[in-house]
Amino acid sequence: MRSKGFTHRALTVTWTVLVHNLWVLARLQLRTRAERIKALAA
Repeated sequence: MRSKGFTHRALTVTWTVLVHNLWVLARLQLRTRAERIKALAA
């Protein structure tokens, strides 16, 4: 992370939050899909 200036820090935080949220959404979708498959198999 570039530590010079508030702008760089804010941009890094913005990207970090975005990537984190995308990971959460991807895991949620995988879990939901797995639950649907289990329900259909039962």
